[in-house]
Amino acid sequence: MASQNIIFSGESQSAKANPSTVRWLYPKLDFGGNEWRMALLIVGVLWAAVTPTRCLAQIQLPSVNLGETNFEDAFGGPGWLFQEFPEAYLAGELKDSQGRTLPGSNRVTTYSTTSHVAFVSKKRVVGGWLSGEVLQPLVDLDVQLANGTSSRVRGLADLTVGAGLQWAPKKIGKGVFAQRFVFDVTLPTGKYSDQRPVNIGNHFVVVNPYYALTNDRKKIEFSARLHYLWNSANDDPFVAFGIKTMQPGQAFHVNYATSYEVRKNVRLGFNGY
Repeated sequence: MASQNIIFSGESQSAKANPSTVRWLYPKLDFGGNEWRMALLIVGVLWAAVTPTRCLAQIQLPSVNLGETNFEDAFGGPGWLFQEFPEAYLAGELKDSQGRTLPGSNRVTTYSTTSHVAFVSKKRVVGGWLSGEVLQPLVDLDVQLANGTSSRVRGLADLTVGAGLQWAPKKIGKGVFAQRFVFDVTLPTGKYSDQRPVNIGNHFVVVNPYYALTNDRKKIEFSARLHYLWNSANDDPFVAFGIKTMQPGQAFHVNYATSYEVRKNVRLGFNGY
């Protein structure tokens, strides 16, 4: 039987609008939220629909922050940060490894919300304030395939914990420069079963440190966040794969954004990755 990859395609139907946020504030300071794109957590969907002619499967991948952290990302100062990021995702098509749409009605629906708590202390190390953060996603995932099979799983996904340094903004020339480094690790705490084709837990460790920087000059700012991603092996992959272990690859990815302050606490700009 030929083995092909399933690629989910569709549009995010939601809540990427401004997240509900409670935060401490310094003048123009904000510990940039480490938002996670839950649609990519759901690339962790594993499905092997075995028919006489093909085996369809998607290798499980970790969640990745692609373009979600943006304006004035690197600003921050001592205090607490509480954020909630709700999101919905709908994919109405499946594609094989050649990019061809698979026939029939195939659907992936995901509702999620991620709770983010961060703390920046007043203790300094190499000039930066010691910082820490925790992110916990809650996910409702439903997969329905054209062959009549379906699977649904709800619960807590993998927990992310991180520690790092937040430096105070520094005036350089006519601008202000801010920076932060955080070493994030995602632990395999989410719901997972090698007997279940759909999972919201990775069942492997994800190491994803990042360095964030912002250069603010008058009303214009530029921000970037540079990530490195490493994944451990999953020693209990979905049984239908017929393998003993699998390991996603490494990656380097970057978020970037620029904005203009049209009025106090209101910015207009764009971001990407």
